Amino acid sequence: RRGRLLNHLRFFLGMFLLKRADGIRVVSERVEKRVLALGIPSMRVTKIPIFVDTAHFFGATAAFDPRRTYPLFSKIVLSIGRLEPEKNFRGLIRAFVDVHKAYPDALLLIIGSGSERERLLLLARSLLLEECVKILPWARDVATYYKTCDVYVQPSLYEGWGLAVIEAMASGAPVVMTDVGCAGEVVEHERSGLVVPVGDEKALARAIIRLLQNHE
Repeated sequence: RRGRLLNHLRFFLGMFLLKRADGIRVVSERVEKRVLALGIPSMRVTKIPIFVDTAHFFGATAAFDPRRTYPLFSKIVLSIGRLEPEKNFRGLIRAFVDVHKAYPDALLLIIGSGSERERLLLLARSLLLEECVKILPWARDVATYYKTCDVYVQPSLYEGWGLAVIEAMASGAPVVMTDVGCAGEVVEHERSGLVVPVGDEKALARAIIRLLQNHE
């Protein structure tokens, strides 16, 4: 609703349809609670998370080492997703200012495609992070990046679920994410990852630094 005009129209169409649907599939507890809060009977709502082939990521081996591509950096902070405003890569880049101060040898690697690419590159340049922020186009072999990163970060403003988070966890990557999507359900704060408030760039930076300090 807070996005483009087309999204605003979709929101009201969605509200119209939800209240008249015979059955509704939701992907997370968070979405389920929001749907039930609309007064929709629970018997109409079924939770089925988005399937992830976790065995593939768990058993995958790295095809290459990104540190050979970027030899000046010994630590890699990874984030994967569409380069759109709701994914909040701008906030992640701003948070990386503090990470870079603590770890000058850390690289922020963003993988994805979308309308924000040039704006993100311009932001990194304006913050003097041009050399340590790299944006790569979408890659099919994302398992290699998950397997070789030091921290995986999901900085989204909102998510229905968080497919990349599940893939990263299955690959063994420590996860930092904002309190959206599967946070609290799959990524439990202080147990299976670190969850920070949406939009809190300082908290995001502190969580990343914490995991870089204690990768284990």
